[in-house]
Amino acid sequence: MGKKKNKQPFISKIIKVGRRGEIIIPKEIRELIDIKKGDEIFIMGIKSKESGFFRSGRIIITKTDEIVDIMDKILGPLMKRVRKR
Repeated sequence: MGKKKNKQPFISKIIKVGRRGEIIIPKEIRELIDIKKGDEIFIMGIKSKESGFFRSGRIIITKTDEIVDIMDKILGPLMKRVRKR
């Protein structure tokens, strides 16, 4: 019998930040987005304005290969136009 696959499109968890600032990505989330030992992770902090919905800011974490794919989709067409000039 194989592993039970999570069919939810998202999972949310509350975690604590460790003494040295480390966080542990819960197993359910690692499985959901297929993070494995040795994978590179991209992390970005965004400071919010006081009047915004998120008052202190937010953190975005994604797999590095996802960022490369996104940037390729954004910059690919632009680079083709630049090369034609």
